[in-house]
Amino acid sequence: MIRDSIHEIESLVSWEGQTPKPIPGLYSDFDLIRKRCVDYENQLFQILQKERQNLHCSTLSFCHSVYRYQIEAPDNAVSGTKKPKHFEFTTKRSGYQRFHTDEIKEVVELLEAEEEKEKRILGDFVSSILIRFREKYMIWDNFLAVIAEIDCLISLSLASEGLTRPIPLSPNGNT
Repeated sequence: MIRDSIHEIESLVSWEGQTPKPIPGLYSDFDLIRKRCVDYENQLFQILQKERQNLHCSTLSFCHSVYRYQIEAPDNAVSGTKKPKHFEFTTKRSGYQRFHTDEIKEVVELLEAEEEKEKRILGDFVSSILIRFREKYMIWDNFLAVIAEIDCLISLSLASEGLTRPIPLSPNGNT
């Protein structure tokens, strides 16, 4: 019975790192939001590819220091007139400059809106898992009572190692 209950809950959850997510197909809204997030991330990498080609610099990359999806470019790739007009300077580190563009900001805004929806759905999902767990309260309560009793008996056994066994005496002092 315990195994069935555990399997039921495990069959609903997939893990991304330490984050529980519903299995694909369980929440169609979640699946749609995940797809949109992946699409927006792909759009961002297409923008990066386009900028690599425009600047003839394959080392352009994204970084997420102050803002998400800043384009990080070596100083020599964007020095003087090489810097495109649509690049907005954000931050700098030794030998590199970081930029945003209106296009990137727009896509990041859409991505973050979808991620917020995803968080709400994940909250609902985790709540539904906890409700399923709570519905089987008696199973879990009985299981924990048995485990507690076993733990107590093992502890008593370990604590009594090396002690002599008591000898019961009758009320008149005879054994």
